[in-house]
Amino acid sequence: MVNVSPETITQYCATQKLPKSDTFALLCKALDVSADYILGLREF
Repeated sequence: MVNVSPETITQYCATQKLPKSDTFALLCKALDVSADYILGLREF
């Protein structure tokens, strides 16, 4: 859905590696959550 490998998603979750802004926007859309939620700026 976001055109990145499963390994890349694992790196986002397990390390401090951050996605590019366009990938980040696709992740938000795919997960149906706001950017603020993913960034920890507000609760779900």
